[in-house]
Amino acid sequence: MNEHDTLGGRLAQDLQARADGLPGHPVSFDQVKRTAGRIRRRRAAATSAAVAVVAVGVPGGTWMAMQGSDAPDQHLVAAPSFHRDGPTPSLDPDATAPGDRSGMSIPSLELDEMARGDAPRRDWMQDKELHTADGRVLTLQTAYSTIYRYDDGWLALDYNGSDAGATMQKLDGSGAPVGDPFPSTGGASSADGQHLTYLSGNDLMLHDNRTGDTTTVRAGLPAETVAVGVDAEGAVYYNVPAKDHMLDGRVWKDGAEIDPSPGVTQPIRSVSGAGFTTRLIEISDMGSCSAVFDPAGLEQARTCDFSTSEFSPDGTKVLAGPAYGDGFADLSFAVLGADWATPLLERVNYGSSEEQGDSLVDSVWEDDDHVLIAMADAANGYDKMKWYVVRVALDGTTEIAAGPITGAEYEGIALLQ
Repeated sequence: MNEHDTLGGRLAQDLQARADGLPGHPVSFDQVKRTAGRIRRRRAAATSAAVAVVAVGVPGGTWMAMQGSDAPDQHLVAAPSFHRDGPTPSLDPDATAPGDRSGMSIPSLELDEMARGDAPRRDWMQDKELHTADGRVLTLQTAYSTIYRYDDGWLALDYNGSDAGATMQKLDGSGAPVGDPFPSTGGASSADGQHLTYLSGNDLMLHDNRTGDTTTVRAGLPAETVAVGVDAEGAVYYNVPAKDHMLDGRVWKDGAEIDPSPGVTQPIRSVSGAGFTTRLIEISDMGSCSAVFDPAGLEQARTCDFSTSEFSPDGTKVLAGPAYGDGFADLSFAVLGADWATPLLERVNYGSSEEQGDSLVDSVWEDDDHVLIAMADAANGYDKMKWYVVRVALDGTTEIAAGPITGAEYEGIALLQ
């Protein structure tokens, strides 16, 4: 299994459609769905929601490649600090597979060694509880997959919203539903929360939280289109379905659609305020490769040791996970900057499969200098999980921002944009 971002209900629907068409499939769809649920992650996506799946059923297993993203940055910058004239080679060319970080003496994250710190300075969810950055705790009617700021309330994505697929529901400032839900694959907010782009049925929308105005960016898109982000100039970034169940990046700018990688399928994973993007440039059974491109389309850097996710608010750093992901959660996370030759920060989980350890389920930027990580302690089993939100500073210091929270595997913590 090769997984690159969030896994949720759309994966289950996609797997069901494929499994039903496979002759002699040795496992039931219910078994596949339970496995999918076990390995689903935050923003179920993004990265997640903002999720697209490559799923090829084979007897005895399923190979999946994920793409989804969000969180453009908050400040316009001239160029990320990792600007280069050409691609950067793999960090570990002699490894057994791309992204193999074993044997490199990377520090681990240990929950029992962390002190208590301040509460998260951004919204997060646990099952039906929405914890806001200003300290409120709202009880929701549904355990939504992810939530986006929308005026004085939110838009909430529900992967179990209807038999037809995922739906989006508007919520008021108290978390109560307003109006009827509509089909959607999710959305992507700007880091300052001023803009939100999202799919409504077959239309890509752009909402301004300052004015309350909503405009249709593009009408008549495929229902599998995934919103990625908005840059400081108002250009909207999104992924459209391509051949072999892949996604391919697009940019809507100055009233026209741009294909930033003509003739090549490259999903966009994130965008900065200055219009720099990270793209997934290669997927294989062994891992993936990601690259950063400037607004003109020139490749600035690449890595096959990590799978990149979101830019920091100032656009000079990017979060990353392993190039090869398997199982319930990632075994490592990193912050990449400079020329990507050396991570600014990297942490791992050395827990064995027998002792699940403190799994790294999700990571998002809290600000330019801090990362929030959702961690799960599954030592007592998946049905008796203990969940935490951990704050990691770029100087390496760590603290617990929330938790422990006891809940089953489907009631974990979701870090929001």
